[in-house]
Amino acid sequence: MSEELQGTVTVLFTDVEGSTDLRTRQGDDFAQETLRAHERLLREQIQEHGGREVVFLGDGFMVAFGSARRAVACAIAIQRAFDQHNRQHPDRQIRVRTGLNTGEVIQESGTLYGAAVNAAARIVDKTKGGQILVSQVVKDLAGPVKDFVFVDRGLFSLKGFPARWRLHEVIWQQPAEVGPAERPAGGAAVASSSLGSDRILGTPEETYSRAPL
Repeated sequence: MSEELQGTVTVLFTDVEGSTDLRTRQGDDFAQETLRAHERLLREQIQEHGGREVVFLGDGFMVAFGSARRAVACAIAIQRAFDQHNRQHPDRQIRVRTGLNTGEVIQESGTLYGAAVNAAARIVDKTKGGQILVSQVVKDLAGPVKDFVFVDRGLFSLKGFPARWRLHEVIWQQPAEVGPAERPAGGAAVASSSLGSDRILGTPEETYSRAPL
């Protein structure tokens, strides 16, 4: 990331579901080959949608966009690319979790810091493989786009933030592949346990500032 990012930025985090378990079950060589395919597919979509790779940690990326709309489009393209990969390689399934937030950031020492970055990392922590969750501000900034379908998933508690955040799922499947959108069981205001829980050890800034750009 050679040029300084200024102003409002949309931050996209990805994470491969079960990457540690993959190494335990299949061994390092198999896992590494699978993760290289993940890296290649993700970078193709990041480049195509004008994203700025900030940090790569082997099983996840932090990417910055100057446009919320481009960030959402990239997240959709990422999921579709991995869906195609999984259909072609049923023995090498890769399920990617994706979370997005928009806000002011601080660029320092080749990475991004700030509450907006922390929130994006907490949002991806609420997802499961094959899912995209975005904050309310991302949905609002992306605006009404024909190809974007947002489903309100209710209010979530994000670790480190006193107020709960309203999160929306972005439906990326083609219309023929997706059934009626349903809210999680248990009501609109409570997140379904299937969407995940806090699991990051340390702060997102600690986790995502380790790799130089």
